[in-house]
Amino acid sequence: MSTPLAQVNSVAKPKSLWRNRQFLYLWVGSCFSGLTFHIYTLGLPLMIYDLSRSTLAMSSMAVMNMLPYVLFGMLVGVIVDRFDRKRLMLAAVALQIAILLLMFGLLTAGLAKIWVLYLLGFCLTTFGYVFSNSTTSIVPLLMEREHYVSANATINFWGTVISMAGPSIAGSLLLVMNYRLGLLITIGGFLILFMFTSLMKLPKVEKPPSPEGRKTSIREEMREGWKQLLLTKELFTITLLVLGVNFVSSFAGAVIVFYALDKLHLASSSLGLVLSASALGSMCSTFVAKPSLKWGRRGKLLIGAILTAALGQSVLFLSAHWLILAVGLFILGAASTFSNIHIHTIRQEVTPNHMLGRVSGTTSMLARIAAPIGLFLGGVCGEYIEVHFIFLTASLMFLMLALLSMKNKLQEIS
Repeated sequence: MSTPLAQVNSVAKPKSLWRNRQFLYLWVGSCFSGLTFHIYTLGLPLMIYDLSRSTLAMSSMAVMNMLPYVLFGMLVGVIVDRFDRKRLMLAAVALQIAILLLMFGLLTAGLAKIWVLYLLGFCLTTFGYVFSNSTTSIVPLLMEREHYVSANATINFWGTVISMAGPSIAGSLLLVMNYRLGLLITIGGFLILFMFTSLMKLPKVEKPPSPEGRKTSIREEMREGWKQLLLTKELFTITLLVLGVNFVSSFAGAVIVFYALDKLHLASSSLGLVLSASALGSMCSTFVAKPSLKWGRRGKLLIGAILTAALGQSVLFLSAHWLILAVGLFILGAASTFSNIHIHTIRQEVTPNHMLGRVSGTTSMLARIAAPIGLFLGGVCGEYIEVHFIFLTASLMFLMLALLSMKNKLQEIS
C-alpha cells in the first residue's frame, strides 16, 4: 500500500473480533438504534401526511434527508478528524435524542408544522452522518488490521438484517400505537446507543504537526482531504469506481419497481418479497468477504464484483418471470455488498487515521451526488425506451467500468 497508517497510541487489541469488547459495544448499540430508528422512518411519512395530505410534501422530506450528505460531507469529515471521536459520537447521539424529544413534544402539543419537521429531520440526518462517519474512522483503532474485513462484513450483515426486519417490526408496532409513542421507542434505542458508546475506550490518534507550526483552517483541512484522495492511487481509483457503480446502480434502480408492476404484472403485495432478494444476496456475500481474500488481490475481487453486477443486470434484462427478477436482484445485492466491504477496508488501510474522516466524507459526498443523477436519467430514459433495455444498458455500463478499472490497474491493489 502506498500510504502509511496513522500513528496511534495503541491499546490492547484482542486477536478475536468477538472478544473485542470495544467493537461489541459499538455493534450492540448500533443494532438497537438501527432497529428502533425504523419506527421513526416509517412514522415520518405518516406525520407529514397527517399535516399536509400532500405527496409533494412527503417526497420533499426524502430530499431533505439526502441533502446533509451532499452539503456537509467534507465538513463532517474535517470535524471527525479534528475532535475526539468518542466525544463527537456521544454529542451526535445526544443531539439526536434531543431532536426526537422535541419532535415528540411538538406532535403531542399539536404545534408541529411541516417546515419544522423538515428542519428537525434534516438535523437528525446530519448528526446521524456524523456518527456513521466517526464509526468508519474508529474501526481501525479498535482491532488489528487482519480483522478489518470481518468487522466491515459484520456491520454490513447486521445492517442488512435490520433493514429487512426493521420495517416489519416497526409496522407491527405502529398498528398498536401511534407514531408519537413510536418516537419514544426510537429514543430508547438511541439511549442504549449512547450508553454503549460511553463504555468504549478508544486510543488517542497522534496528528502530525502543521509544517508552519500553526493551526490549520477548516478550508485547508478540506484541501488536505482532497489532496490525500487524489494523490493516493488506491483511493483515487476506488473513488472513481464508487462514482461509476453508484451512477449505474441508480440508473437501473430507478425503473425496477415500475418494471415489476407494469411489465411483469407483479402484485404490489408481492413486490416487497421480490425486492427482499437483493437483501438476501447482500447477507450471503458477507459470509464470503473474509474467505475471498484467499482468491487473489482485492483489486481483482472488485473487478469480479463489477462483472457480477453486469451479470445481474443481464438477468434483469432477460427476466420474464418474477422468479428470474428475484435472481437478478439477489446477484446485484451480493455484488454490491461484497464490493462495499472491500472498498471500506481498503480505505481504512491506506488512509492515515487522522485523515480518514475527511477522505470518507469526500467520497460519501461524491457518491451521493452520483445517485440522484443516475435516478433522474434512468427515469427519463424509461419514458422513451422499453424499460428492460435500461437493464441491458446498465449491464454494458458495468462492463465498461470493469474495463476502465483494469486500465487504471485496479487489479494491482492488494
